[in-house]
Amino acid sequence: MVTTEEIEKSVDEWHISFEHNSIKDNEEKWFEEQLLQQFSN
Repeated sequence: MVTTEEIEKSVDEWHISFEHNSIKDNEEKWFEEQLLQQFSN
């Protein structure tokens, strides 16, 4: 039997990793844009 606390804990961890991944994606996109701008100049 899974307790509510365990469910909440795993949901929190999922949210944290999800947010972390989207932040990472945004940083990579930003970095690529910076590189493209440098090369286009």
